[in-house]
Amino acid sequence: MSTQLSSGCQQSLAQLFEQLQSTLEKNKREDANWLQQRQSLALANALLRNHGSNPEKSSRHVVVVGPTQVGKSTVINHLLGSEQAGVSALAGYTRHAQGFTAATETEQYQQLFPNWKLVAQNQLDPDNTRQFSISTRTDITDQAQQEIVYWDTPDFDSVSSRSYRTIVPNLSAIASVLVLVLSKEKYADNSVWEFLKLLAPLQLPLIICLNKSEAAHLEVITREIEQRLSDLNCKHQAIISLPWQHPDTPTPSERIQALQSAVSTTLTAAPQSPKLTYYFRDNWQTWLKPAVAEHQARTEWQESVAQASGQLLSYYREHYLQQTRYSEALQRAISKLLELLEIPILAGTLGTLRKVITWPVRTLGKTILDSVSDTRDKTQTNEVIILTEAYQNALVDLINKAQQIEAEDHPQQKLWWTSIKQGLDQQQQDLQARAEHNIAQLQDTFEPEIDAAANRLYQQLQEQPATLNSLRAARVTTDAAALALAFHTGGLSTTDLVLAPALLSVTSLIAESAVGQHMKVIEKELKEKQFEQVQHDLVTPCLEQPMLELSEQLTTADLYNISEADLQAAEQCLSELE
Repeated sequence: MSTQLSSGCQQSLAQLFEQLQSTLEKNKREDANWLQQRQSLALANALLRNHGSNPEKSSRHVVVVGPTQVGKSTVINHLLGSEQAGVSALAGYTRHAQGFTAATETEQYQQLFPNWKLVAQNQLDPDNTRQFSISTRTDITDQAQQEIVYWDTPDFDSVSSRSYRTIVPNLSAIASVLVLVLSKEKYADNSVWEFLKLLAPLQLPLIICLNKSEAAHLEVITREIEQRLSDLNCKHQAIISLPWQHPDTPTPSERIQALQSAVSTTLTAAPQSPKLTYYFRDNWQTWLKPAVAEHQARTEWQESVAQASGQLLSYYREHYLQQTRYSEALQRAISKLLELLEIPILAGTLGTLRKVITWPVRTLGKTILDSVSDTRDKTQTNEVIILTEAYQNALVDLINKAQQIEAEDHPQQKLWWTSIKQGLDQQQQDLQARAEHNIAQLQDTFEPEIDAAANRLYQQLQEQPATLNSLRAARVTTDAAALALAFHTGGLSTTDLVLAPALLSVTSLIAESAVGQHMKVIEKELKEKQFEQVQHDLVTPCLEQPMLELSEQLTTADLYNISEADLQAAEQCLSELE
């Protein structure tokens, strides 16, 4: 099984993990799952940084880890054979990664931890956990020992460690040997076994040091630890006990030698790289769960937008296009046709009369109509009214959708839906204004189609001379009836009720003629083109496009915003480890 990654895949995965970890740092939930996720991503980043290095040519690292107040620094000093690490009875005394080595070239270790700053041990700032130190030992002459770095680490379980808990995973990623220090009081802590669960897939060489142990409890504790390690499928090289001693009494040298020997034996074994395959595979779904949840939310939003668009168009078709009393497009086309049928000798007279009579009467008619019980705006066409209602309904449905899911218990998606809701609140007025403007322009935009339909009808009538002459005869009557009706009823717009009785007679005449079937075809085509126009000029620019852009441009800092393409590329790279 190959665990080698191409440089491109290594970079792709590193960028993904950095983005996941960075966003996780911003989402400070401070619960157990958040802390575990934070540690595992820090370990993943560190593993990738060191992936591909030759373990046989690299420095070897003995990393001592453990919960608070188990004596990690004391164990480091035992391994070093001298007092190098600071020891304190205070919990959380060690807050930085502190390395001890005989090597004189310490700058090389900076590349292991690019996000930390290398400083002298006596310059470590307790409030700045992005520092580490390398102390050079001058008491080592053994060439083999000069290649070893011993690392003292902070605890991984105290409340204060939440600010520096990623230090231990970063160091564990480079460990040639991991020494886990426990005590009778701490070996059963959940934090210990969560930490081992985190590391188990890597199969790192592990030595457990039972510090401050009492002989009466040693056998029971050892058996319990071994059983738990077996349950986790976590292999270990040895369990070494260091008895509890009075502070003024030194630890027996044979126990220290046993610990040193266990470490030395493990180091002399064939070096091995951490098992990235197992580790990534075990954690992949957990790492990507919030990012995948955002993708699921985005998909659900896209489906909601498509549904709202479909409902808007269905409402328009049902309440306007399929209502014969609202066949305004056909009425407008026939009105144009009547102009084409104008008898030359009467054209000037009738045109003048329409201009003179209908304008003042329409103004009076609007005042009369405003006083009736129907409160609709009589200056708007039925199409405008229905489209405005349909658009407002669609927008309200989308707002309600976002608000409903935002209020539900969707921890992985709630932030995404909250961001959508905020974006809708900010854009709602602009969206409505844009929609109203586009709706108002629809009739003017559609005018060329009306003209074309009227011309097609006229061409068909020219092929039917008898019908054409009948319509021209009716044209005079139509104008007279229209002008009389306008005068006696208070006047309405030319394309509305003023010509409705006249248009009805003309329409009936055409329908009953040989051109009738062709008129039905034209009416059907006009409605189809109106439907397409509403899709193109209203639904797409005022609903679908802004709603989908909103979901792709959420700028909330706490969102992961990992694209589908980046996620697929990372998953493809993961397959290289299989």
